[in-house]
Amino acid sequence: MSILVLVRNFVPAHDQARAGEWNVADLARNSFDLEGKVVGTVGCGRIGYRVLQRLAPFGCKELLWHDYADIPESELPISQHLEVMRLMVGAKSGINARRVESLEEMVAQCDVVTIVSTVSPRPMPYSHM
Repeated sequence: MSILVLVRNFVPAHDQARAGEWNVADLARNSFDLEGKVVGTVGCGRIGYRVLQRLAPFGCKELLWHDYADIPESELPISQHLEVMRLMVGAKSGINARRVESLEEMVAQCDVVTIVSTVSPRPMPYSHM
């Protein structure tokens, strides 16, 4: 998971190891755990939902999600529809995530943000990013 690579400072650790160095104190100073952090995802389709599922065991303080539109029922397999609906209403489904209406509001609350959005030729609300 790319989030873990970034927050645990993996790339600098890898570079140090390849150079024959290993300064654990320096690496630890610039890394952190997801435990107690607020993590948000932009986009909550199939992949965004799975990202939230995989983040749940890390003890995040809160999981947030923002999507520019509700997820149309027709685009989801029946097996995932109930899971996503539970997520959308905040029900306990193994994931306790909260939808945030405004992207700016979500980003302001998060320690970590992941973008899980489709690449599309049509203009998207996030095209200014």
